[in-house]
Amino acid sequence: MFEFLFGKKYGRLVKKYFRQRTQGRLQDAYATSIEATEAAIAEYGIGSVEHAQALSLVAKSYVTLGDFDEAEKVATDAITIWTAATGPDNQDIVRFVTLLAEMYLNRDRADLAEHYCARSVDYYARSKARDDSGRSLALRNMGALLQAKGELKEAERYYTESLTLRAQSDDVEKTDVCQSMEDLAGLYTRQERYAEAAVMAKKIMETYARIFGVNHGAVLESLVNLYRAEMKAGDYKNARDNCRKAARKLAGILAPDDPVMLEVRAELALLEMRLAMGPAAA
Repeated sequence: MFEFLFGKKYGRLVKKYFRQRTQGRLQDAYATSIEATEAAIAEYGIGSVEHAQALSLVAKSYVTLGDFDEAEKVATDAITIWTAATGPDNQDIVRFVTLLAEMYLNRDRADLAEHYCARSVDYYARSKARDDSGRSLALRNMGALLQAKGELKEAERYYTESLTLRAQSDDVEKTDVCQSMEDLAGLYTRQERYAEAAVMAKKIMETYARIFGVNHGAVLESLVNLYRAEMKAGDYKNARDNCRKAARKLAGILAPDDPVMLEVRAELALLEMRLAMGPAAA
């Protein structure tokens, strides 16, 4: 979106903005986005694509800082200017809209995300452009929106489409595949479909292990999720075996009185007791 601009002041400020966001300097990033907007107007003019791009940075900063009213005002201005300059189906506009939807959903503001979700899904349904990353995120956002509204069957359809696209694409980060699987596992758990959640949790763990290696924290977290899903599904033997593995791994990184360590040990003791009691424990 911002390629070939870094020789000018505007481009340098954009680069600075992204660096500050990556560093977690959110207030500084907001200030830089304001500077970038002023530079875009000075160098490219009011109503230019660069003006719209800079406003999109301001809008994202407002969302990050929790000022949703201002975010909506600035986002509306950005989209209006962008649309006038490039037309309504410009891919950069849709990417911005898709990202904005994700940011709102991550902050439990499904009400603000809804029209952005609809717009991005509609665009990708009509577009033949190869953008698997954006398309799969739009599908995932719609799934999250529908889940927040309690429309779980439809949410599952969008989550599944997103996962299928991400799994088949070479343009999508493999961690995003795990993210989509986690979406489905969470949905299954909410519906008390614990056996299916356990199957998905195992796939997540195996995928993270291939990406990062077996000792990565994401693998351990997935192992905990796996035994808890197995536990809820009544698969106590596998749950106990995986809980033991998790307890051993956690013992190497946590203090004995750490709350997480204590919780896992309590769950292990409960599983041991249920297995000792036999079928009556179920």
